[in-house]
Amino acid sequence: MLLRYLSKHLSQRIQIVAGAAVIFLLFVCIPAFGAEPAASVSADLLGNPDREEGTLSPSEEDPILEEGKGYFYGTGQAGFDMDCARELFYQAALAGNGEGLFYLGKTKVYCAEQGRYEMAMIFFRDAQQRGCALGLIGQGDLYRMGLGVDIDYSKALELYQTALDQGCIEANLPLGIMYENGYGTAADDVMALDCYTKALQSTDYGFCSEAKYRVGLLYVNGMNGAEPDYDQAMLWFSRAADEGYGNALNVIGYMYHNGIGVEQDSQKALAWYQRAAERGCPSGMFNLGLLYLDGISGEPDFDSAFQYINEAASLGEPNPMYYLGMFYEGGKAVEKNYDLALFWYERALEGANSVQDLEDKVTAAITRVKETIASASAEQSTQGSQDPGYNYSQYETQPWEDPYFIGYTQNGTPQYSYDTWQYETQPWEDPYFIGYTQDGTPQYSNR
Repeated sequence: MLLRYLSKHLSQRIQIVAGAAVIFLLFVCIPAFGAEPAASVSADLLGNPDREEGTLSPSEEDPILEEGKGYFYGTGQAGFDMDCARELFYQAALAGNGEGLFYLGKTKVYCAEQGRYEMAMIFFRDAQQRGCALGLIGQGDLYRMGLGVDIDYSKALELYQTALDQGCIEANLPLGIMYENGYGTAADDVMALDCYTKALQSTDYGFCSEAKYRVGLLYVNGMNGAEPDYDQAMLWFSRAADEGYGNALNVIGYMYHNGIGVEQDSQKALAWYQRAAERGCPSGMFNLGLLYLDGISGEPDFDSAFQYINEAASLGEPNPMYYLGMFYEGGKAVEKNYDLALFWYERALEGANSVQDLEDKVTAAITRVKETIASASAEQSTQGSQDPGYNYSQYETQPWEDPYFIGYTQNGTPQYSYDTWQYETQPWEDPYFIGYTQDGTPQYSNR
């Protein structure tokens, strides 16, 4: 039976948990947000008061935005490309398009940049100030999952309800998630189903497809304690999968992998996970990596596992970030590097409270690696030399000092999320940027 907890987290966080202890043995034995800014960030086009706002005519905004969504969801002819999506959303935001700001915020959630959740909140709030109620949903999602802020279900409910009161039908989707899981309200699958059904009327591909996927989760888990209805679940998952929705493709793979409502078939699971990964679904990439890690072809394939888990981590998923840390700590598929292990563990911790049981594991890993680094440093100091493979200078010259750094390739080449020409003069190019005062002065943290 598909565990009910799968529906309690981000839709892109369905994970394979079987054999986690064995996998572990294969490896090794930003400040809270303040009050809402009174001034609009995009009033100076996202930070540059000398820049002339509005490079697109109104008739051009929608096509650019829709093209960006095609790259974001992987539904366009060119497939999934987060960098292209981000650039197009940025162009829409330049023109003052509130929905462009909302989706620009979503690209911040799905990345591995430093301070990503803080920047997402800035864009979501600015989308709201532009009159886009989707910005309220984005803010609510951060509070619901505790991303960059403490979990606050009451605040999330308030934001979702405000969006719904403003006529934003898409707010039914997160409200359904609240009812389904009993977040800040009594758990009620019937109310959740009603909300998801209303969300099906959305003209936004992402919200409509996720609503179908969420209905499938209700059936696979058993509505209000009833027996699971796998046929209905597969019907709804298939409807979303037929539209190319990555999370639906991923969960069908999960069902085949674990024999839930269907005959267990690892090869079919592999095919579904691959399709999900092609659509940019981090959970599909992660589960594909775990299949290779478990040895679907016999022996564990650490190189292929690293490739897919690294891709998932670059899209901001905490669990893949944790596994990436284990790769570097254990020296599997890559050279052992405790600095990079610590880097990825700390990145994972930023969103760990949105994934069940992850926070304790990440915290323990951080403590373990810090102790290892301290021990190695003390030993090297005693010997009067320092291993050139480690850097104990607080990463002052490391690639991840760049706010656009998202990870390394297998051969150790730094990877960056997008060209910095777009933001060359922007305050948020600084990783410590957190927002503006009312008079437009940039504010920074931890300086």
